[in-house]
Amino acid sequence: MQSQIEAAAAHQVAAPARFLTPASILILFGLNAYICENLFQAHFIDQMGSTAGPFIAISRWMMRHWHDLSWYPLWFTGMPFFRVYPPGLHVVVAAAASLFRLTPERSYFLVIALVYCLQPVTLYWLCYRASGFRSCAFAAGLAFSLISPSAFLASLVRHELGGIWFARRYHTLVYYGEAPHDAVLLLIPLAILFLHQAAVDRKRWFFPLACLVLAAVFLTNWPGSVGLMMALLAYGLSRVGADSLPVWLSLAASGAIAFAMVGRWIEPASLLPILRNAQQSDGTSFGWIHLLIAASAILILLGLHRLFQRFGVDRWLRFFMFFAFISGLVALTRFWTGFNLLPQGHRWQLEMEMAIIGAIVLLARPVLARLPFRVRIVLLALLALGALLQVRNYYRYAQSITHEVSPQDTIEYRASKWIEANFNQARVFVPGSVSLWLDAFTDVPQVGGCCDPSVPSFSHRLALYTIYTGENAGDRYIPAVLLWLQAYGAQAILITGPNSSEFFKPYARPDAFRNALPELWRDGDNVIYKVPSPSPSLAHVLDRSELVHRQPANGLDTAGLAVYVAGLERAGSQAEFQWINPHQARVRAQVAKGQIVSVQISYDPGWRATISGIAQPIRGDALGLMQIQPACTGSCDIDLVFDPGRHLANWAQMLGLILAVVWPFLFNRAQARRAAAERPSRPRPH
Repeated sequence: MQSQIEAAAAHQVAAPARFLTPASILILFGLNAYICENLFQAHFIDQMGSTAGPFIAISRWMMRHWHDLSWYPLWFTGMPFFRVYPPGLHVVVAAAASLFRLTPERSYFLVIALVYCLQPVTLYWLCYRASGFRSCAFAAGLAFSLISPSAFLASLVRHELGGIWFARRYHTLVYYGEAPHDAVLLLIPLAILFLHQAAVDRKRWFFPLACLVLAAVFLTNWPGSVGLMMALLAYGLSRVGADSLPVWLSLAASGAIAFAMVGRWIEPASLLPILRNAQQSDGTSFGWIHLLIAASAILILLGLHRLFQRFGVDRWLRFFMFFAFISGLVALTRFWTGFNLLPQGHRWQLEMEMAIIGAIVLLARPVLARLPFRVRIVLLALLALGALLQVRNYYRYAQSITHEVSPQDTIEYRASKWIEANFNQARVFVPGSVSLWLDAFTDVPQVGGCCDPSVPSFSHRLALYTIYTGENAGDRYIPAVLLWLQAYGAQAILITGPNSSEFFKPYARPDAFRNALPELWRDGDNVIYKVPSPSPSLAHVLDRSELVHRQPANGLDTAGLAVYVAGLERAGSQAEFQWINPHQARVRAQVAKGQIVSVQISYDPGWRATISGIAQPIRGDALGLMQIQPACTGSCDIDLVFDPGRHLANWAQMLGLILAVVWPFLFNRAQARRAAAERPSRPRPH
């Protein structure tokens, strides 16, 4: 009888406990949904300086070209589509827009609102597994929802937010447009959780899930992928001990398999240009001081490991502390000294925040457990009051930076639509936020675009820098700008003056263009000028002597450009260029013996040129554009096809998917054999 009563009592206690986890998740999600309610309702907001514009543009292109995502002709004189930006988030936005018949911008705001709300939820799951207590996990999710440690640690963050009690996570998402990075922040706890379940708890089917999450991270954002590497390193260090080999093997295998799975969309050959562009974007140059700091960091990590071992620190607490140290070292070094250990080091501030909050919660758990019950009740009441105040602060802050506007009221929209109506598919140069939003509204190709990791050549970067700054140019500024614009096939340029509502106003000398070029359109302090050009065609027949054989040393090193542009303007140099589809074009030209066809489209090894099915030599020039050496004279029809030929990547992807499923079985069997070999054998009976 007594046992039945005890069983009934246990059942009554367990029944409501089953609902605590979903209740906690719903509370965290609902609280964040309340804070970002404007995003759930938004069709278009007034943050024109954010990178939301390019992300919407990519999703918009996907929606209209699902069957042909190979070449993207709109930015930086064209580039392979999957080199524009990792496509993970944009696929979700485009798919949601197509499925629910939404505009791409409406879908974008809905998706990033969900990302914002789910970040604390995944941290809750990880902390619940780490601590074993829902209360600790809920505290971590709540703190991540309502506190920004970087505002306490960095004066620059406090200045940008206007105080320490405002929402840095929301600020980076909406003001800067860090949506892909935020999406990775949502996935990092899941990656660690699934890998732990696979490597430590030996639950086989969590390994394929871990590989899929890692692959999703690689497909979504490069800084976020580096943040994931920081988390994986911290997790591996936290498990160093007598039986750490299975953990490290699982980490290495999952990373390799995940990268094989995404090889069809992310080429290994593109990683080096991405790193180079990242360094050039903010002037980071790796040197001896980076090696010195890295060596010091390794010594500190080893010291922390010995300290943790000596005092028997919980391994999950070790993980969060290692993660906080690694991410904080990169982010805070940038905030405190202005020095970049990694390009744009401040971007890992949110990984640091997640790690700090997890570490504080796990540190506080044993302390709180020892407090008297009444003290805990009082502390809980104070925390609840603080949470309510923070919800109000965060809600008001989110409201203050998220205003619904009509796109027609923005200069970005008005200039884009005028250019579309008057230049059709001709290439243009537009600055700053107009460049970010031009292709969210139109399909007009441009000399610039987004984003820094995607710039196809250093010459493109020189062109943009010279046009914007005119540094040391003096009276040579306008002639140099014209040469760069003509070399890259621009037919018009938009100039935004100091009184423009364009967000960045990047031109150092906007008045220099007045009376220097024909004015086509004016809207306040925004003017579109015509760039002198004999033809909008992107193909030209040139003599070898007219080609650019040497990359300019700087933006004013224009002797080679002048010869090239003179060749473009020479009578008879024009060839007919026609796009057939986004990855295929045709050039019709009158070619004399020994002449070259220069095509003002970025060169990539995936381009193939043929005449009547016969392959023609094609290569890149010093400006990053295409040169074709046709084996014909007279009238020539040259077919251009972009075919990256990813057959090897397709096989690697298939192999990765198979290994993701097979690896846990092979690994567990190898571990069982190892354990059997190490088990002491019984002596045989005599």
